[in-house]
Amino acid sequence: MLYYISANEINIGDFLSNLGIRKLLGVRGINLYCDRPYVERTKKVIRGAQSDDVFIIGGGGLFKDYFMPFWNEIYRNRKQLRYVLWGIGINDRKRPSLKHILSQKLMPKTIFLKKWKGIVRNSIISSFRDENTYRYFRGMNNSFKTGFPSINFILDHKRNLPKRVLIHCCNQYLLKDAEVETMQKITDVLAYKLNLEKFYTNRMIRGISELHEWLDRYSSAHITVSSSLHGCVLALSLGSKLIAVSRNWKIEGFLQMVDLEEAICNIDEIEKKAKHIELQKDVSKRIEKIKKENEYFAQEVKKLIL
Repeated sequence: MLYYISANEINIGDFLSNLGIRKLLGVRGINLYCDRPYVERTKKVIRGAQSDDVFIIGGGGLFKDYFMPFWNEIYRNRKQLRYVLWGIGINDRKRPSLKHILSQKLMPKTIFLKKWKGIVRNSIISSFRDENTYRYFRGMNNSFKTGFPSINFILDHKRNLPKRVLIHCCNQYLLKDAEVETMQKITDVLAYKLNLEKFYTNRMIRGISELHEWLDRYSSAHITVSSSLHGCVLALSLGSKLIAVSRNWKIEGFLQMVDLEEAICNIDEIEKKAKHIELQKDVSKRIEKIKKENEYFAQEVKKLIL
């Protein structure tokens, strides 16, 4: 039996990552989740795994202390389980600066990192979504850097729609309430000045029908203002100009990957960025490269598990 394990189906980034991996493999399987409300059922399945069961874990920022009840179960059973790690990222919103991450000034807690390394070493094959995560596991047991598998699903749903929308995508966990309110006001004014219809999202969705609604909205977006990682991924994959309010190295890492660090700004710089938005470079070739990296990784996975 094949099992696909992701965080949940509520966060749009986690949901898209799961859909991207399922599309790439093209093999039916059962969805399991490692978010706290669902993790006990997942742990039970792991403990009862048969020798021909395979677990596809990812994508998303699952290397996080919040998900340690799940990872502890994988770690305890790692030597008898067959599992693949796909598009995994280290996720710690307390570590805001990519510069500090890459200069080795900040690291995941040693106890977590030790377990994650043990899990990577015992995987069939593994891939990581960003350079920061990959550098901890480079050289271990068939490890790759593939970027975001969600992109493979997103690109299949790109539509050529009139660009008449502004999207404000907010990661409310990274911003103070006053900052969220300020961004709302700034994007309201910006949408009015540019004669764009504004949509707001906090990244949470209710099922596949709402997901498709948002895919169409991003395809219609002229500008996306995002403090969320997957708001940035969706915007650039679907042809929107991007203004990224970064309080987290994950956004910086993604924009470094696609060579668009110029999109990053502070809240008080949003309007200034918008004045020059038409000059923003096209990153579609970089996005396509991530898609192809995941396609290659999928072929490697198939050779090993099918």
